[in-house]
Amino acid sequence: MVRRMLVRTVAMSVVVGASAFAAQSVAAQARPTAGPTTIGAAPGSRLHSWSVLAPLADLPREFPGWMPVFGGLLDDAPRGVGPFETAGNPGGLPFDIVDSRASFGMSTERSSGDYRRPFDAVRESRTRAGAVGRQRLGRTGAGIGSVMVENSGYRGDVHSEGARPYSSSPYAVADTFGSDLDQFSARLEAAGGWRLGAWGVGVAAGFQGQETRTVASPVPRRMRSAGPGVGGGIVRELIADRLQAGVSGHWQSLKETVEVYTVAAATQILQFGAYIDPPPAVVTSRYHRGIEREAWTLGAALSGTEQGVDWVLQGRRTGADERHYNEQSNDPRSDLWRANGLSLGLATTGRLSGAARWSASIGWTALDGEAEPPPPVDPDADPIDDPVTFRVDERQLVGSVGLRAPLGGDGWVVAGTLTMVSEVRDRRDEIVRVTSHIDVRTVGLATEVARDLGGGWGVVVGGSALSAQPVGGIPTPDAMGPAYRRWIGPELAMAGTPATTLGFTAGARWDADDGRRVWLRVSSASLSPGSSAASLPQVPEGDRQRWELSGGVVLR
Repeated sequence: MVRRMLVRTVAMSVVVGASAFAAQSVAAQARPTAGPTTIGAAPGSRLHSWSVLAPLADLPREFPGWMPVFGGLLDDAPRGVGPFETAGNPGGLPFDIVDSRASFGMSTERSSGDYRRPFDAVRESRTRAGAVGRQRLGRTGAGIGSVMVENSGYRGDVHSEGARPYSSSPYAVADTFGSDLDQFSARLEAAGGWRLGAWGVGVAAGFQGQETRTVASPVPRRMRSAGPGVGGGIVRELIADRLQAGVSGHWQSLKETVEVYTVAAATQILQFGAYIDPPPAVVTSRYHRGIEREAWTLGAALSGTEQGVDWVLQGRRTGADERHYNEQSNDPRSDLWRANGLSLGLATTGRLSGAARWSASIGWTALDGEAEPPPPVDPDADPIDDPVTFRVDERQLVGSVGLRAPLGGDGWVVAGTLTMVSEVRDRRDEIVRVTSHIDVRTVGLATEVARDLGGGWGVVVGGSALSAQPVGGIPTPDAMGPAYRRWIGPELAMAGTPATTLGFTAGARWDADDGRRVWLRVSSASLSPGSSAASLPQVPEGDRQRWELSGGVVLR
C-alpha cells in the first residue's frame, strides 16, 4: 500500500439556512447522503434529535463536501436546548414544550453532476411532504408527532443494491447492470411525556418503510426495508426550574430484502465485505439478499439554567448487530457486522442583550466495528483464530458557535454560525492487510440577513461556501483488483480530495394576525473538487449541482 499524503489547509465556508420550523421538520428530516437511502435522505438534511428511527452505531460516509442545513431566520424563534429538544429524552417533553404548534411543509429537490461515487446516481430528484405537531396535554403532559412521505428518482445507471451503501459497515452489493430507480418511503413517529411531581416520564415510537424498484430494466430489481423503533426515558428535576437529570434509551429494528430478476439480460452481482475483490456471482434467474439490523442506545443527560444560560450535557452508548445472508431459511449462514459507539456532547444557548442570542455546541462520537464471514460449512473444520475480515475505527468531532441579533433598526436581523468538523476514518481489510486512513477537516461559517417589511411580510437572503480538506492515505489502485478499482477506489479517492461548495438561499414569509405563518424558500448549491499537492487517481471529473424549492404553513 502506498500512503498518498494530502495537504491540510484552512477551510472556510459560508452557508445559508433559510428554513422555517416546518422546513426543518419536513424538508430536513433525513441524514445527508447522495444515493438511495433507507428513508428520504438528501444532502444537508437530518432526522429529529428525538427520533427513534435515526440509524444508531453508524457514522455514514457522507457525500464529500455537502454542508448540513443550518436553522435560518425564517424560523419563529431560535431553537432552545433541553432534555427533550437536545438529548431526545421523551421524559423531558413536559419540561421543554410549553406551547402548541403544527407545521405542514412540502419540498422538491434536484441534484445532478458527474462528480459522484460509484453507487451514486448521475441525477437525483426528491419530492417530500410531511407534518409535525406538538401540543400540551393538560397541565402535566406534552406530546409530539411527525409524518413524512417521499418520492425519489435516481437516474443514470444506478448500481447499488442496498439501502445504505455508504454506512460504516463494509458490506455492499453491486449490480454490474446499472438501472434507473424509483423509490417511495414513509415514516411515522410520535412521543409523549407526563410530569409526576418532580419526575418526568415519557415514551416514543415510530415506524418506517421503503420500496425501491427499477424503471423499465431488462434486469428488474426490487428493494424493500421496514422496521419499528421504540424508546422511553425518565427525567428528575433536582432544583426547581434550574437543574434536571435524566436517562433514556431506545431500540430499533430494520429488515431489508433485495431481489434481482434476469428477465431479458444476465448480470453479475458483487457482494463486498472488504477491500479484496469478491467472487462475482452470475445471475441467470433470481438473486436474493436479506439484511436484518437491530440497534440500541442508552444515554444520560444533565440539563439546567444558570444566569440566563441554558445548557445540556449528555452521553450515549450505542450498539448494532447486522446479519447479511442469501439463503432463505430459518437460520441462514450470515455475514455479521457488529458495531459499538460512544457519543458525548454539550449544548448551550443564552442572551447577549435585548433580542440578541448566542448558541454553542460541541459533540464527539467514536465508533468501532468488525465484520465476520459465516463459519465454515464443515462442522469438523478447525476454527479460525481471528475470523474478523474487516475492522473500522472512526471518530468525529463537531463544534459550532452561533449568533442572532438585530442589525441597526428598521427590522433588520443578522445571523451567523461557525461550524468546525474533524472526521477520522481508519478502515482495515484483514484479508489482504491493507488500510485506508482519511482525516478530513472542515470549517463552516453560515450567514444570512432578514428584513421585516411590515404588514406581516419578511424576506431573508444569504450565500454559502464550504471547503473540506483531507489528509491521509489509501490503497494504491494498481495493487488492488479490478472490482476495487471500479467500486471502492473512486469513493476513497473522493473522500481524500479537497471539496468546495458554493450556494445561495432566498426566502420570504407572511405572518397572519391569528398566528399563522406561510413561508417559501429556494436554495442552490454547487460542489466541485479542489486541488492538493498529491492528486489521487480515480477522482471523477466535473462537479455537482443541487437546488431545492420548499414551502409550508405553521399554525399556532
